[in-house]
Amino acid sequence: MSHVVADESSSQIFSLRDSAGQVLLNPDGVSIDDPVKSHDVRTDRDSLAGRDMVDTVLSVLDNRSDEEIEVEEWIIPVDEALYVRGNPVQTEGGLVMNEPEDGLFLISIRSEEELAGSAKLWATVATVAGALAALGGIALIVAGAAS
Repeated sequence: MSHVVADESSSQIFSLRDSAGQVLLNPDGVSIDDPVKSHDVRTDRDSLAGRDMVDTVLSVLDNRSDEEIEVEEWIIPVDEALYVRGNPVQTEGGLVMNEPEDGLFLISIRSEEELAGSAKLWATVATVAGALAALGGIALIVAGAAS
């Protein structure tokens, strides 16, 4: 069994520059699609003791010393190509990309074409799964009527 003890993300506004110019991105509350894992450590509790954040995490674990701790960090690498879908708003600080009215604010390391291909694949999988479930339901009805 595992428990997420802390899940933090940065709300630091950062800039994105393309051929049209620069826009500031406010990632607060946004799920980043396909980030890069930059840090992954599995260790026992005792080897992490004495570190401020880790001490806070460990205090939540009811002082059980036999548990393994996993610390992960996911990032958007500097100079990585991004696909962003949001609502640009002009502010005193410049153009800022925020959550759009329809609520789909997306920051992705995948391209628009990769995202569309993935969506089509999952739509196909869902269609096939639905058809198989319908056939299974029909088979159960027929089997029930025959008995």
